[in-house]
Amino acid sequence: MARLDLAGRGTHLKIDTDHLWGMESDLTDMTAAKAQGKWIDGFGAETPLSEAARIVLDIRLRAVERMLPLAARRAADDLEYVHQLRVATRRSAAALQIFRSSLPPKEHRKVARSLKRLRRAAGLARECDVQKLILEAERGTVDPPVARSLDGVLRGIEKERRRAQKTIRKMARRYPVASLKKRRKRLVRAIDSRPAMLRDAARDTMPALIEALRQVASTDLTVLDNLHTMRITGKRLRYAMEVFAPCFDDDFRDTYGRVESLQEQLGDVNDCHELLLRVDRWAVNAPKRESSDPRAAQDYYRNRLNACVDAFLHDWTSGARDRLFETLARLSPDGERRPRAGAVVEIEAAPTDAPTSSAGDAG
Repeated sequence: MARLDLAGRGTHLKIDTDHLWGMESDLTDMTAAKAQGKWIDGFGAETPLSEAARIVLDIRLRAVERMLPLAARRAADDLEYVHQLRVATRRSAAALQIFRSSLPPKEHRKVARSLKRLRRAAGLARECDVQKLILEAERGTVDPPVARSLDGVLRGIEKERRRAQKTIRKMARRYPVASLKKRRKRLVRAIDSRPAMLRDAARDTMPALIEALRQVASTDLTVLDNLHTMRITGKRLRYAMEVFAPCFDDDFRDTYGRVESLQEQLGDVNDCHELLLRVDRWAVNAPKRESSDPRAAQDYYRNRLNACVDAFLHDWTSGARDRLFETLARLSPDGERRPRAGAVVEIEAAPTDAPTSSAGDAG
């Protein structure tokens, strides 16, 4: 059951999206929407880097191929299609970056460019979907002046969402599945065979990503731009951890969970910020016939954002930061949890071109 968590005034707003959507999707459609989950089966720490690259890129790019037609044609049936398309493009782009040294520059650029366009198209639609769910849930709980403003904001979201769906359909026409499959196969065939193992890539990649997160975490986190940078930096680390999971010991999942929790908290802050920006834009561009005063809604969501940031900073400075970096330090090659030679983890099976059952993912 999908939920949206939005921190506010010291609490979390939990929205049961299955209930809000008012639909029960066909089981096959829902498992297709979940696409491939976080983890990939079929390789270990001593797997040659080229072989690991073929496995990971093939799986990640197949998920994009599977989700694009569903997001383009059936988004009205289930909002998860757009969400999972966005997640699939992000994971694919992360895999491209991890294995970039093994890829021909020309093929890398082509695939990276297409993923960026698809991610942006899905991102615009997903933002509208999330904000609509949140505002519809809150409209009946806020004061009347705020509720009247939300009616106007929701009309703007619905209009923008229709435009975003047209963009997704345009991208689906520009990148038909047959074309995406050809690009994937061409990319996978062109992977350069090198003597390095997956654990070597983990030792080269993970410390730099951890250090990047440490550096941004040392900036002034009362500045929203720094929190945004921290969220993106943490996301890159998390997607890399999913690829390198076979290289680490069993406690790795606990460390991954801490990074994921950080992402969820920063995602709450981002949702609050985006909602305030949405209300501010509506206040500037609202038609003159609007009778509601936007200042009540602006004050409400500004207070919500401040409370959300305060809640994160309180948790972060009360031990979450130290606990996170203590566990991350042990993931580095020189720490106690250095990548293990020959380690293989039992994780979810790789998908085929046809939809398969797999666990959902918030991305």
